Amino acid sequence: MSEDREFERMMAAIGVKPMGEEAVQRLDDIDEADLAMSFTFADEEHARVPTQPRDTVSDEEKSLFLNAMRNMGNTVPDKDKVVRSHNNPIRYVKQPKKGAVETGQVLDLHGLRLQPALTKLQQFVIKAFTQGDQVVMVVTGKGNHSKGGVGVIRREVEHWIVTHGRRFVRAYSEAPRAYGGRGAFLIYLREA
Repeated sequence: MSEDREFERMMAAIGVKPMGEEAVQRLDDIDEADLAMSFTFADEEHARVPTQPRDTVSDEEKSLFLNAMRNMGNTVPDKDKVVRSHNNPIRYVKQPKKGAVETGQVLDLHGLRLQPALTKLQQFVIKAFTQGDQVVMVVTGKGNHSKGGVGVIRREVEHWIVTHGRRFVRAYSEAPRAYGGRGAFLIYLREA
């Protein structure tokens, strides 16, 4: 069976049929977008109607759109906002002074993909907690090369700290500049 016949058979199986001889004769005169529209559904009730994009939008439509956007308020959550739990709250504390940091272990998540980074973070925090460490540092990178300049790893590590980490973490802060600044977190652990 030829490729054309096989294609027609497969199209017919899903309810698509050629428009007819007139359509076939016009194929040389149409572009790819029109060619895509040269088949119709057997069930005309579901036929697709090609639409032409409009160059202008009326003032009334603009006004309706802007009013709808204003009335949305905060219905769309801010994906970058860190949600803090009221159960066993975790405080975000100011950066400690340069000489005041005595970290135990350090975890560097630079360059990792998100899931492996979060798995390493969880294992690291639990291990440090069970060993009785008081302060650990997690290096996330600043995200300078990420879209919007905010690193995915950094954002998700902070989210993990305040949600899943609340059993182990009592507070956290951005590291002092000498220790990585906004590219690292100091995590203050609870007592075991």
